[in-house]
Amino acid sequence: MNNDLQNREQQLRNGFIAQQKIVKSLLGDKAKSDKFLATAIKISNDYKLAKCNVSSIIDACINVAQMGLDLSPVLQHAYLVPYGKSVQLIVSDRGYIALLARTGWSLKSFVVRESDEFFYSINGFDEEIRLTPTPDNYNSPLLATYAVAKSPNNELFYQVMYKQEIEKHRKSSATQKNDAPTGVWKEWESDMWKKTVVKKLLKKLPIGEDIAHA
Repeated sequence: MNNDLQNREQQLRNGFIAQQKIVKSLLGDKAKSDKFLATAIKISNDYKLAKCNVSSIIDACINVAQMGLDLSPVLQHAYLVPYGKSVQLIVSDRGYIALLARTGWSLKSFVVRESDEFFYSINGFDEEIRLTPTPDNYNSPLLATYAVAKSPNNELFYQVMYKQEIEKHRKSSATQKNDAPTGVWKEWESDMWKKTVVKKLLKKLPIGEDIAHA
């Protein structure tokens, strides 16, 4: 078993070393590329990805570098999620916030719990959202999630999604056919809710091609 782990780690190292020039060209700095590759190797050795083939892991990490995001668990820009023998790359709401910030946009996303005070109204082109979280609401079930984006000229865009719509989206994933959330949807429930509403909001924003590609 130890030999298998060592062989796999060596495969990952060799694979990432082969991509060093590409990562450096994407990040534009040797120190940044070295740090990125070190983080990528560490994350790729996570036991949850043990059954995933090495090439899919490397490809996912290169895609993260291509978007100029960070793989560090502290920043949580993106997640590598096992899907059979391959890896699925999920950009988080924080990742999208980082992408938008480069083009002068601002973005915020929130989850609403059943114990919170929440108000959402639409009047033609005007929308209003008010949220007052209650103290110690973390044990309260999730009710909704929303995101607000502000353009460089201060125009506001809103998106609200309630639980039923979020659940419909979750179950459309090949990895989420159960009634109850599993995997990353269970482990990072509120983050996945926020990521989902952010992705829906991005579809109606007049944004650049690089963010739309992500």
